[in-house]
Amino acid sequence: MSTRLLSKWPSLIKSTYIPQCTEDLYKWQQANLTDESLFILHDGPPYANGKVHMGHSLNKILKDIIIRYQLMQHRKVSYIPGWDCHGLPIELKALEKAENAENLSAPETRMLARKVAKEAVIDQMAQFKSWGIMGDWNNSYLTMNLDYEIRQLKVLEKMIARGLIFRKFRPVYWSIESKSALAEAELEYDIHKSTSAYVKFPIVHSDILPKDVSLLIWTTTPWTLPANKAIAVNATSTYTLCTTLNHGSLLVASDLVNEVAMAIDEEHSMIPTGQSYSGLQLVNTTYRHPLPDKASSATFPVILADHVTTESGTGLVHTAPSHGMEDYLSALENHIEVNSIVGNDGCFALPMPEGWEFLAGKSVLQEGQIEVIKLLKSTNAIAKIQPYKHKYPFDWRHKKPVIIRATHQWFANVEAIKKDAINALSYVDFYPKHSKHRLETFTNSRAEWCISRQRVWGVPIPVLYHKDTDEPLMTLESVSYIIEQMKQRGTDAWFDPSLSTSAWIHPKYAAECNNYYRKNETIDVWFDSGSSWTLIADKYPDRDTLADVYLEGSDQHRGWFQSSLLTAVATAPQGTVPKAPYGTLITHGFTLDEKGQKMSKSIGNVIDPSDVINGNGKKIKPTGVDGLRLWVAQAEYGNDVAVSATILSQIADSIRKLRTTFRFILGVLNTNEQPSAMNYNDLPQIEKVALYELSVLLKDSKEAYDNYRFSHVVQMLNHHVNANLSAFFIDIRKDSLYADSPSTITRRAATYFLQQALKVYLSILGPILPILCQEVWNYSPIWFRAGMASPFESGWYELPSKWADEESAALAEETEYLKQIKNTVNTLAQRLRKNQIIGSNLEAKVTLCGNTPLLTKYNKDFLADLFVCSQVDKIESVPAQTSDEYCIFMDTLDLSVRIDKADKYKCPRCWKYSSIEEGDLCRRCAEVSSQLPRTTPTQKDN
Repeated sequence: MSTRLLSKWPSLIKSTYIPQCTEDLYKWQQANLTDESLFILHDGPPYANGKVHMGHSLNKILKDIIIRYQLMQHRKVSYIPGWDCHGLPIELKALEKAENAENLSAPETRMLARKVAKEAVIDQMAQFKSWGIMGDWNNSYLTMNLDYEIRQLKVLEKMIARGLIFRKFRPVYWSIESKSALAEAELEYDIHKSTSAYVKFPIVHSDILPKDVSLLIWTTTPWTLPANKAIAVNATSTYTLCTTLNHGSLLVASDLVNEVAMAIDEEHSMIPTGQSYSGLQLVNTTYRHPLPDKASSATFPVILADHVTTESGTGLVHTAPSHGMEDYLSALENHIEVNSIVGNDGCFALPMPEGWEFLAGKSVLQEGQIEVIKLLKSTNAIAKIQPYKHKYPFDWRHKKPVIIRATHQWFANVEAIKKDAINALSYVDFYPKHSKHRLETFTNSRAEWCISRQRVWGVPIPVLYHKDTDEPLMTLESVSYIIEQMKQRGTDAWFDPSLSTSAWIHPKYAAECNNYYRKNETIDVWFDSGSSWTLIADKYPDRDTLADVYLEGSDQHRGWFQSSLLTAVATAPQGTVPKAPYGTLITHGFTLDEKGQKMSKSIGNVIDPSDVINGNGKKIKPTGVDGLRLWVAQAEYGNDVAVSATILSQIADSIRKLRTTFRFILGVLNTNEQPSAMNYNDLPQIEKVALYELSVLLKDSKEAYDNYRFSHVVQMLNHHVNANLSAFFIDIRKDSLYADSPSTITRRAATYFLQQALKVYLSILGPILPILCQEVWNYSPIWFRAGMASPFESGWYELPSKWADEESAALAEETEYLKQIKNTVNTLAQRLRKNQIIGSNLEAKVTLCGNTPLLTKYNKDFLADLFVCSQVDKIESVPAQTSDEYCIFMDTLDLSVRIDKADKYKCPRCWKYSSIEEGDLCRRCAEVSSQLPRTTPTQKDN
């Protein structure tokens, strides 16, 4: 049987190895392992939009390593891949492909969006499978499937029943590009250059202030000034009246007089008058907008607010209730009306406040703001205006700044369940540990979750609205009835204009049918994916913890991790302690280039997973699927992970080393009959030490796997292959394996050890490199496979505890001293080779001089095998410290090591310099040759 390994043949990988270690294996374990040991890794659904990237590889392969390790432990595994299929990006992509997008109906838009999502799922699934990802692909879940949508709506229904869902007109983050509300999880913060302005509001009435005084505010959103309804002060702060050279009398916080003076270029001419007032004294003061005379008769109050501080600005806060959450809450406390003057498109909209009507139709972030500033300049209301750089929220998909505007939206009351949610996290294991604090912080920072979106591609909100009042028909019986109709008709039917309201209204309200209508509103996609735990709950209702593991990127602390937690806690059965849907939560970082930059198409530093596998004809050479998987496994995934041509080249070297090692082991074991087992006590010391080191590797690897430290597994295995196996065991035993008689203890012991090493290596490497391990398995002897189709069927190999007991550890520790001598011999041999005295270690004779017990305990033949030389002499005396180039004194062992050219002849069979006469076989080879057929070659393969 050939021991050639064929992974360079992509067709064979695709047609044989991948199916064997994915589809066939998943079916086998589902049929042969029991649910009692079931391990569930629940898939956080990737977004069904666009091509896969290295972040997908990192995510999917990490998950695959975990479930394969659990399978190695003979646990039945469940991994059902999923896809997040709704949302704005897919809807926009669908509209981009449409010829007449602006005239498409909602059903037509949904049909196109569904097609876009389906195509992405098909493409991504094919890519994921090509990476050797094992899972229940035939039963993948899609959030756009009706059964999933109904399950999600049932979650919403339960939250409505608990009183956790409400509608409110309040400020929300608004994406102008998508014309929809955004949740906090859909924001990212970046440096933005805003326009900051110090603006004067003239007083109309005050019990204590002169009439010619202006209240000075500072804002970074001048476009919100037309929406101003109040100026807020802190009740306990002190405010000082100042005179200025250019801006008249101004009132500012006493603590900020100097800072304000410098900011408005009045550092030498802004003079406090000595008149100071508490914030509480200013409450009866009113003011007007700084518009041209008689442009507006409206006046506005000074109010108290706890959020006002004197740390920055002027200590007086411009309050626009429709454009800020703190402003909104202050308005409610002071019974100030909240209305919106900005439309869905981000433009000022009628009716506008008196005096500001000319702004209607202008973009608030562009020409609208320019016009506001122009008007204020004309009335001398601006004390100073300048650019201002600060962190600002951006729409994470469009990378554009958002605005805050008041609209009617549906919210989930997070405040009511926050305590239970945080408590549920105390039962979760986090990797890395600090990620727990991150998730707790994000959860604690939320009071409400905006779950409504003003789009058509998503799960519709099952609520009808009154045509005259726009009030929702939000009764549990109405919502339940609509959900049942969607279950029968499909969610697309909600957007079908041919279906009248009568198809959706509960019989109880049928008489009022003509008074109600339905809206094109959908549920936040985080609610979509956050309901996916119901797939497990419905199938395994008795599980204490639904999923053993959730694993996603660090951005999901604000997204899927949190939405899953909130929906699970919100719908927990009454009388039970709410639990998170996951027992272990694992977080990985993002992918970076070799310079530490985030990968981006615009920068041009993106590496495609297919380039890693197949090469790109440029810097990146092909590493195969094994290379892509090894890159993931060796990464410290808790941090951001770099990928580059240099890193991938190192990965390729590791793969080659592993393949060479497996090829050597298979060559040794390539026999028709299984080598006979050996009594441990009969094994030579080399094998006992090798088995001890193998046992330590197996134990430490299992511990690393149990703690999801895959990079540590890779490091330990690479070290063992290079240092323990290749540089030590194989280096020593290669001669015996080539030249000894098969019946000798030494050769039998070496073969026995390599058999154990192969089983251990397949156990450790199987989860990481299943394709390579499947290939090795296919080419291993029939007796080794024992009728099993995969190394995973064999399971995690266990070694006898005897091999790692205290006696074995002591023997291994003693052998470390011998390794030090071996390293010294190699150093001296290198000097002989450099001076062209010898060509290899086999041409050398080693002389050891000293009184160490090591010389007494070990005979010359053992030491010659250990040093891979032909001769060893031992001199038991006080070692001489010499400056001889070919002699080294080892003071730690009180031993001198000398090397010379061997004084015997080269054996033509084993190549050791141990023959008495030139051209003759050495004694060992002569004995072995006499037992072999004459046709057997007498010279080993180099």
